[in-house]
Amino acid sequence: MITFWIIISIILCVGYACLQFFYVYQWKQIDVDLATTIHKELYVALIIPTRNEANNIESLLHSIAKQNYPSSQIEIIIVDDFSEDDTVEKAKNILQQLPYQYKILHLKNYITNHLAHKKSAIEYAIAQTNQELIITTDADCVVQPYWIKNIVQMFVATNANLVASPVALQTKSISNIWNRFECLDFCGMQLITGASIQAKIFNMANGANLAYLKSAFLACDGYKGIDNNASGDDMLLIHKIAQLDKEKIFFLKNGDVITYTSTTNSIKEFLHQRFRWTSKATLYQDKRITIMLALVLLFCISILVNLLLTLAFPIYYSIFPNHSLDGLLCFLNVLIFAVLFIFQFIFKTIADYYLLKQATRFFNAPILMNKFIVSECLHIAYIVFVGTLGNFVSSNWKGRKIK
Repeated sequence: MITFWIIISIILCVGYACLQFFYVYQWKQIDVDLATTIHKELYVALIIPTRNEANNIESLLHSIAKQNYPSSQIEIIIVDDFSEDDTVEKAKNILQQLPYQYKILHLKNYITNHLAHKKSAIEYAIAQTNQELIITTDADCVVQPYWIKNIVQMFVATNANLVASPVALQTKSISNIWNRFECLDFCGMQLITGASIQAKIFNMANGANLAYLKSAFLACDGYKGIDNNASGDDMLLIHKIAQLDKEKIFFLKNGDVITYTSTTNSIKEFLHQRFRWTSKATLYQDKRITIMLALVLLFCISILVNLLLTLAFPIYYSIFPNHSLDGLLCFLNVLIFAVLFIFQFIFKTIADYYLLKQATRFFNAPILMNKFIVSECLHIAYIVFVGTLGNFVSSNWKGRKIK
């Protein structure tokens, strides 16, 4: 039995390390020069679903106002998702001062058969615009001046159906261990997003920085078939659009298009966010995605199991001391599990360091690596906790309980 467990532990360890190095390899293969010149300008609908974002909407709209792109070709559509604050009033006051076409829609006026509010908001906005390119972001984000221009340039140069772009977390308290871990983990997720798209494995994207042709959205029937899950307006949609033509899906690896948003306000909010993301795992049809997710979860579980067994045997025999042959066997078992734990932890640390070093370099955030070992320990526990419970626990989002 112990021999079998040793083999499983080693296989999971090697598999995880290979997966991380695979991601870095694919990340490095992304062509950063795909879009070098812009030949024409597309009409853009910038869709912003909002719910109780009075504290953030002004920052986003002010950053949009600085876009280096013809204002006559930008339409801003804000869809209010039953806000209970003055989000709409603040947005309207700013939009009236900007040189853009704009619409403010209210989700309560949209008749829909599903309860995925954000998906409904985006569907509603798409139905109300004639623009050819859809760009979505979140109301708690800020964007850079060349954001729209670079995204449009990518579409023109590649004839893309969908382009996913990077998102970065910012925190006011870089000394906060949890916030630092959240930022570092998110950096890694963004690298994995780009690497996966490069490898034609469409398992990740982020609705805070996602663009696609309206024609592609309609051709794949939008959110039809994935509208029973409250989340997935990004990850599940990219998988659907990829089925039209996987060669027309790209990741824009460009620092000028990074969208910035804030870390969560508490560990509880962070966990609910990740529970919401994890709930989509069972909806993927590509078995490669399921295998990759399972590998990471099982590997982290095996690390914790080896650590717990290392601690359990000495505790047990300290309560029930035995200096016979059983005592010797106990010592050997402890030694085996301890070696397995150390072996796995070192391998995971090396693989993760290699990946996160690349990610933080792209996001110009090397300071996040200062507490890397602490973040590594948190990552193991977080993966096991969220990965195990994510498909069973209901999560809360902005005062609303969701599935």
